[in-house]
Amino acid sequence: MEIVVPLIQSTLSSNTNTRNAAEARLQELCNQNFASYAGVLAQILVVEEIEAQVRQSAGLILKNILSDKDAELEAQPWNKLDPNVRLQIKGLATQALGSHSIQAGKSAAQVVSKIGLIELSSNQWPELIPLLLQNVKSTRSELKISSLETIGYICEEIDPAVVSGQSNNILTAVIQGMVPAEPDLAVRLSATKALNNALVFVKTNFDNQLERNFIMQTICETCVASGEQSSVLSQLKLFAYECLVKVAEYYYDYLTEYMNAIAQLTFHSIQKEEESLAKLAIEFWCTIGDEEIDRMTELEYADDPSLVERHSLNFIKMGVTSLVPLLLQKLTHLEEDNDDDNIASSAGTCLSIIANACRDDIIPLVLPFVQTGVQSQDWKLRAGAIYAFGYILEGPSHETVSTLVKNALGLILQSISKNNHEKVKKSSAWTLSRVCEFHGTIVQENLPVVINVLVEALSDEPVIASNCCWAIYFLSQEIRSNDGSPKPTNPASPYFTHLIKGLLICTSRDDLDEANLRIAAYEAINAVIRASAEDTLELIAQLIEEILSRLNQTFQMTPISAEDKEEQVELQGLLIGILTSIIHQLNARIEPYAEIILQLFHRVFTQRSASVHEEALMGLTAMITALGNKFSKYVDTFMPFVKLGLQNHLEFEVCNVAVGTVGDLSRALDRSFEKYSDEIVTILLQNLSDPKLDDSVKPAIFGVLGDIALAVRGKFVTYLNHVIPIIVQACQITVEDDDEDVIEYVNELRQSIFDALVGIVQGLGDANRCDALVPHLGSFFGYIQLVARDESRDIELLRSAVSLTGDLCALVKQPCAPYVKDQTIQAIINEAIADEIDEGKYAREAVTKLIGGQW
Repeated sequence: MEIVVPLIQSTLSSNTNTRNAAEARLQELCNQNFASYAGVLAQILVVEEIEAQVRQSAGLILKNILSDKDAELEAQPWNKLDPNVRLQIKGLATQALGSHSIQAGKSAAQVVSKIGLIELSSNQWPELIPLLLQNVKSTRSELKISSLETIGYICEEIDPAVVSGQSNNILTAVIQGMVPAEPDLAVRLSATKALNNALVFVKTNFDNQLERNFIMQTICETCVASGEQSSVLSQLKLFAYECLVKVAEYYYDYLTEYMNAIAQLTFHSIQKEEESLAKLAIEFWCTIGDEEIDRMTELEYADDPSLVERHSLNFIKMGVTSLVPLLLQKLTHLEEDNDDDNIASSAGTCLSIIANACRDDIIPLVLPFVQTGVQSQDWKLRAGAIYAFGYILEGPSHETVSTLVKNALGLILQSISKNNHEKVKKSSAWTLSRVCEFHGTIVQENLPVVINVLVEALSDEPVIASNCCWAIYFLSQEIRSNDGSPKPTNPASPYFTHLIKGLLICTSRDDLDEANLRIAAYEAINAVIRASAEDTLELIAQLIEEILSRLNQTFQMTPISAEDKEEQVELQGLLIGILTSIIHQLNARIEPYAEIILQLFHRVFTQRSASVHEEALMGLTAMITALGNKFSKYVDTFMPFVKLGLQNHLEFEVCNVAVGTVGDLSRALDRSFEKYSDEIVTILLQNLSDPKLDDSVKPAIFGVLGDIALAVRGKFVTYLNHVIPIIVQACQITVEDDDEDVIEYVNELRQSIFDALVGIVQGLGDANRCDALVPHLGSFFGYIQLVARDESRDIELLRSAVSLTGDLCALVKQPCAPYVKDQTIQAIINEAIADEIDEGKYAREAVTKLIGGQW
């Protein structure tokens, strides 16, 4: 202890050299004897004579060395200690919870909770929770505070199932610590923090009306806690409101009997409380609104609405006439130097949610405020009114809003271009971007004026220019054809050069780091290119040299800091994204530029940056599609980078894009892909067998195996005994609950398996090697039967199932006869025919040809 205490004191020094030297020496002690070092830190934590700051630091160091967030439970450093050492440290840490120093006690709370998380998860230390609950009954505030904080930390991270048996006792102790009868506000604050983390555990308690009433009463009383004004009182009320928000998130269906009281409470806070509380009161209504929108959407899209269990209780609609005026009033609380996290921003977000929940009913509540505000001489009222209009553009029907937008568009454009207050111009530019996003067809009627205003505003303040870039982005998306293919012309063609020139000038500004202007401008360029028509293709080709020059310049950048490197990588990604769009639009016309573009792609691949590799792989994929078999001369150069992408399991998005690249490459090279198939198939199968690879990548891998089979044809026979077992294993994944995300994923996985099987069958069929499939027919038809029996399958799975059945009968022929006599197989074919799916007729003809009229 004599050595460690002075070292910890030195780590608190303002002198960097002293601090670094002390930290290095402490790390040496840890490495030399981990158990002894941990024990000394625990001893320091309990010695009252040592200064509080040192004890606090000792606790934090101890907490950090006992756990490793990246290690499995069994491999945690704590579990490597001798049981006697662990027992000693637990005793000292729990003793320190009662320290007279609040700092040391709170540090001990972090140590105890970290040990508790490890041990409770492996059914150890059963006496911990009872000990903490007993501490909460103490008359000593310090012990109550640290014990409540320990409970809160544990509840924040632990699996609810681990403490389910203790949840009722935990809740009782926490609520008792919150009640107004508790004289110490600091105790109430710690209890409220603990409840905030424990609410996820208390479903059973919310099912009981008496207990639910007590919980809700305690939370609401804490929201209006009184006492001498202090930071503790403010924090107490803030955390109480956070509890209220979580109740709205977790227990929406229980709120009916409390909503009148909650409405009065939150409305008062929005109107009269300090901004931090008002924002949380608004967040409560945002949470309610999001929940009701989800339920409305679920009902609207349900195949059978009578089976929908969750229904909106319409709290938003019941409170909207009181809530909206408060929000509109807060929209005018704009600040000269704050654009983001203020009360006006919170109010606007809530108003947008209400517009989506109430739809057309929001218009009469907001329109008078807008009409009055835009005529005001007060810039705050004008900007607030324009913002209000922008926030209600999504939700109400297009028919309801269209006339309003047409009437307002001129005013919005004038407000951007005239010499208005910057906040008015900002609100107008942002609202115009919303108009372009949700009602772009109306803007197209005034395209010349709108584009001139937008391009002119690209030289304005960064936040205004950024909003105008997004307006161009959304407008381009509206103009783009539905299938993404260029039309002969479109309404934006006459303005293509004007838009691109203005945006390129914008990307040369010195203040691109502000308001995300760099990203906004380059994304707008990208969108304009993607929306371009055939009559602008020559103009797009002229743009290539400029983009290549800019990309080449990024390699001359010499990043000094991490921020510099991030800026370089971001810029490279944006430029590659533009090149990718150009390649897509020009298609085969890109060939004259392919060599130089691919040279720069190669330079990008040699850099160590996953995000840029992802963009470069997408660009490479676009080039493969455009050049087709002509890309063959570049394959050997780029295949190592494709393989690196396939093996990048950590950044699974890169892996996913690389899988798509392989699919396009196999289609482009066709039989020539045989040269690479052995190694690629091996990597893909390794990926499928790796439990650490994100599941979202695996459907794409199965689909690509089908692409490879179509390309290499008969050679795929050599892979069958390796591929089929993995496919069979994946086939066993079933939907065990009603989770929509799980159902969607399983359907996606099954569709990709069908893609693989169809590709294998057709590829071997082209090589007259379907005989190799005979040993696997049981697996093929077993999978078709599995999908046929699943009521959660979608129509695409039905289509694929009968298509595979038809291919097997047509290509493998007689060995399929015993399988297609099965009633399940015949039933799914009949279902497809009844649904007028063409593949159903194909399958019936193939089966009939095989077994005659036997069905």
